[in-house]
Amino acid sequence: MLDAAFSFAAEPMTYKRGSQTLAQGVPAKRAKTIFDRESLYAGTGDVRFCQGDFLVRAADLATDPALNDCIEIGAEKWRVCAPLGEPCWRWHDPTTRRVHALREA
Repeated sequence: MLDAAFSFAAEPMTYKRGSQTLAQGVPAKRAKTIFDRESLYAGTGDVRFCQGDFLVRAADLATDPALNDCIEIGAEKWRVCAPLGEPCWRWHDPTTRRVHALREA
């Protein structure tokens, strides 16, 4: 199923760490994760936090993502982040990484 999604919806990505390009033209599929965070003030409700995720095959990105790495898709730049104390990436399935990122303005 995920292979079909990559064939249909993946976009070529450039993955950078500092000034070093670690991967170029890697297929990445856009996704998102919604995080729930408890309210800071009693009775004000919960706050939901959402940012972009990218699904990337482990075979296409040989290194583990790290905080502040840069993902470029076309003219868009995204910064790898760790939302609400989560790791900056996790396994989506045994062969695919889910990388958390925030879009840069």
